[in-house]
Amino acid sequence: MRALALLAMGVGVSSAAGQPVVVPNGAAGSAGGQGVNTPIRNLGQPRTYQVRLREGELRPAPVVAPPAYATAPGTGNLNTLVRDEARTYQMRIPEAEVGVPIGSEIDGVWLRLGQTASNPAAWPAAGGASWNNYEVALSEDANPGSNLSSGFGANQRNAVMVRRGPLAIPAGLFLGGSSPNPWGAPIRFQRPYRYAGGNLILTVTHDGSGQALNVAAMDVVSRPGQAIAATSFRAATGSATTWHVVQLSRPGLRVGDALGGLSFRLEDMTMAAWPPSAASWGNYELTLGEDARPGLDLGALLAENQANAVAVRAGALALAAGAFPVGGSPKPWGPEIAFDRPWAYAGGNAVLTLSHDGGSLAAEPPFLDSVTAAGDTMTASSFRAALGTTPGNPLAVVRLSACPTGWAALPASNANVAGDTASSDLLHRQARTYQAQVSAGQLAGVTPGEVITAIQFRNDESATNPASWPPAGGARFEDYEIMLSQAGQGLGSFGSSVAGNQRSPVTVRRGPLEIAAGSYARGSSWGPEIPIQAYTYRGGDLVVTVSHGGHGQASGYALDAATPAPSVAKAGSKDSFRSEQIAVGGPVSLIRARARATFGSEVLWEGGSIVNRAFGGASGADASVLVPPDQAMGFVARADAGSGVADRLDVVSAFGWRLDSVEMFAFQTGAGTGASTITQTVVNVWRGVPRQAGSELVAAHTGVLGDAWSGVYRAAAATPGDTQRPVRRIRVDMGGVVVSSGAYFVEMAFRGSGALEGPLVAPAASYCGAEAGHGLALSAGGVAAPAMDGGKRVSFPFVVRGFAIACAGDYNGDAAVDFNDFLTFLNDFNMQRPRADLNGDGTWDFNDLLAFLNVFNEAC
Repeated sequence: MRALALLAMGVGVSSAAGQPVVVPNGAAGSAGGQGVNTPIRNLGQPRTYQVRLREGELRPAPVVAPPAYATAPGTGNLNTLVRDEARTYQMRIPEAEVGVPIGSEIDGVWLRLGQTASNPAAWPAAGGASWNNYEVALSEDANPGSNLSSGFGANQRNAVMVRRGPLAIPAGLFLGGSSPNPWGAPIRFQRPYRYAGGNLILTVTHDGSGQALNVAAMDVVSRPGQAIAATSFRAATGSATTWHVVQLSRPGLRVGDALGGLSFRLEDMTMAAWPPSAASWGNYELTLGEDARPGLDLGALLAENQANAVAVRAGALALAAGAFPVGGSPKPWGPEIAFDRPWAYAGGNAVLTLSHDGGSLAAEPPFLDSVTAAGDTMTASSFRAALGTTPGNPLAVVRLSACPTGWAALPASNANVAGDTASSDLLHRQARTYQAQVSAGQLAGVTPGEVITAIQFRNDESATNPASWPPAGGARFEDYEIMLSQAGQGLGSFGSSVAGNQRSPVTVRRGPLEIAAGSYARGSSWGPEIPIQAYTYRGGDLVVTVSHGGHGQASGYALDAATPAPSVAKAGSKDSFRSEQIAVGGPVSLIRARARATFGSEVLWEGGSIVNRAFGGASGADASVLVPPDQAMGFVARADAGSGVADRLDVVSAFGWRLDSVEMFAFQTGAGTGASTITQTVVNVWRGVPRQAGSELVAAHTGVLGDAWSGVYRAAAATPGDTQRPVRRIRVDMGGVVVSSGAYFVEMAFRGSGALEGPLVAPAASYCGAEAGHGLALSAGGVAAPAMDGGKRVSFPFVVRGFAIACAGDYNGDAAVDFNDFLTFLNDFNMQRPRADLNGDGTWDFNDLLAFLNVFNEAC
């Protein structure tokens, strides 16, 4: 019998920045045994293949060094790694305390507050702590058996830089008052480190947070000769210091992480790329679910092995000739088989079922990399088989790809499970106030310190709902407000007072909400994304409060809802706008929140990243690799030819944003990393689709503040080390223009060297099931078309810096309410600019002046 085919699951979870997690984990960097060809069987021979993916491989437990301090506090305190002044620090972790198998990956380090009485109850203070440069390196030990040398470099062998660049820790993520204290915010690596055995050397250097007095002491123990430190950034030598108690994490799935695809690789004995010519299957289906038989072998009835099964893929699959490459050991990963919809990991074991119709290629398939895993596989020689007839076949190494920005279903227990009831509160035709409190354990997929940037509501499949909603003309809420907050009290005390259930509430959305016709359709899962102002989750229960004034349609729409256990979530509602009281005991509407790692406080919008291989390019640079089925190396954005790109910007603050700068990413093929070949940059901000009749151009700027190599190369999958396309990071001055709440598009175009290809813009490295981006490709003649690649609409990365205006009276966005606001308003009023129509009646008259005077006189 051939060995169980390894499923190498490339889960791009936020903890691993898109790096793979291999099942079995120990096979990440080495080939398995002999393989299985069931997942790619052709010759017209259909197959059904089911495998169990064990929890210990999906999410390996973190390890504490020294192990004796996993449940006990350290013996001292040290603030070196979080200082407001520059520091360099190095420590040795003995081999016996590393705690991970040789060949495993490490993707983060955690610290915790020490026991000193001088520490605050929570750290950082308001405003958080941030560093412009925070670097972490891991290496083998160059001097085992002796004390550390005073030279940082002399103690390292085969050092790997695992993180570099800015680091931000939001307020209050390190908590005191316990013994030991809980682990604080993780310092995540951009590149996992593969442990090679022996002692492990951890080296950290930073340039200081620049926030005087905003410092806390971390937990340490005394270990003479095992740690050194220096009082400068990237110091060459240091002197003896104490040893940090640390927790090391390994790449893996967190509960709630959303998966969007999988891939396989060939076994080591395969010598030629496959297939020899294009191959296709008319039906290639994938289902993921929880393990219904933990502790038992998979049974013959395949459906009984899966609980809460979700069909994540159906339809045809096509592979180009040579899609599975060879070279190296283990072999490179084959093409990603994308899901139609993302699947949220629910914890415990997972069960994957794969079924196909046998394909059309008349060529014997090769074997995939595999291992033996007794009791964890079932196979059948038919399409959509009900019974598995061959237990104990090999387990293929599979790589699961996660959504680059995570989605968290609230409550998490319903991520892949339909609710038991429905609720129309959130989309009711009449005014409603709705509030729900969700327990911290049901926020899987959102780590303290991450920010929530959007929410979605889930369809209810009730027959009382129309096939699609809203009808022609769409639905418009004149007032739709969303607040997120910490819980004012425990779930057992959730009461009728809206304010009493909240602590530190933040209004993340206020103003009109328009829902296009047909946005909610039977058979689809989630409705349209509703962007919100970034909200930093600080741990604990989350309270979601929604209030709206109803819409103009004849009927509302029922959304999926659940009646969870009292320890999971509670909700209540009232049939009025901004009600102070609710009737507790209603169903909890299923909401999905988009979460991602935090960014600097001055960043208002960050439209994704082009990087999908951190440190994976030439000379250790970051790489933006074109991965099939995508085919566009970049989209042409030449201002002199009338072409450009654009992407959506949602201003969600009630009083608007002041835009200080926009950063974009462009390249020319053949350019170097030194002087830029891009000679001009154009940024236009439009309310509406760019260049279309009825759209308003609200800002147009060309002043470049900075143009430098971003540290990223754009490259093809076959040549990730290519240096022909260094991506420029170009920052344009927006002059502090103020834009009101609403939906906009940012248009980007460039002029460059006529001797080189481009300029071009690479799309963001984002994929999550069938979810599409908002990118537009602009061409001469005013044509704006969806930017499509690989069968999906892409997004373009850009960063907007500035700040959210705190009150309506600060009309010019300078953080002060004074005579200059009055002059700015009068100028807009005289020019009949839309922003000055404060009462929104389509005219500029005395009523707008009165409206401005009212907000001008209000306290800010």
